Amino acid sequence: CQPAMVPLQPTVQPRTTHALLVIVLLISLITGTVLAWRTLQETGTVREQQLLQQETDSLAQQIETHFNYQTDALQRLAQRWDLYHRQPSLWQQDADRLLHDFANLQAIEWLDTSLRVQWVRPLEGNEQVLGFHYNKDHPNIPYLRQVAETNQPVLSNHFELLQRGHGLAYHIPMHRQVNGAPRFDGYLVAIFRVEQLVDSLLRQLHATPMSLTLSSNHQPIFQRKRADTLDNAAPLKASLILGGND
Repeated sequence: CQPAMVPLQPTVQPRTTHALLVIVLLISLITGTVLAWRTLQETGTVREQQLLQQETDSLAQQIETHFNYQTDALQRLAQRWDLYHRQPSLWQQDADRLLHDFANLQAIEWLDTSLRVQWVRPLEGNEQVLGFHYNKDHPNIPYLRQVAETNQPVLSNHFELLQRGHGLAYHIPMHRQVNGAPRFDGYLVAIFRVEQLVDSLLRQLHATPMSLTLSSNHQPIFQRKRADTLDNAAPLKASLILGGND
């Protein structure tokens, strides 16, 4: 009888086993390193985003604060209307001083109760505004009604200026004494050009260079874009409340 042939089991050489273990370990180390690097990168990116958001929020707050300096001064001017309406030259003098202090103002106006512009400073560059009457379709009519009803000042949304360009109007109620009682006597209206206003506020703050967009009703009304801005990057947003208007 012929002896049965028993197949031999393949054997793994020690060197081969060692090499396989080394390869597995290397793969594990590389994978772990890549995952750790990605985690650190993502953590760093999140931290950068958080810092940028803080900077953006801080900038919005500073803009609000500096704009409030101007609105406070304008309100003080309006509170002296009982004196000014009898002395137009004194009103012109103090309005001119305010225009000098805040160069981003386009004009300061007295709008009477019939919604006609009676006084305006400076007259140069604003000649077509003098005597202008607001019709019912003017975009600032809702704000004028709001001011008359609430007796609180408010900043308008952007609108097209007679002098051309986008403007914002800050409306303040004014009163004068009649028979010992205060009577509503129209509005002090401060006109700002959007670009001049934002540029001046940013200069005062010495803001870190960044790309900025100011939007009103989801429409951009001011943009400053750096050359190295990434167009596909998600923008950071902050709410900005100026003159009671979000």
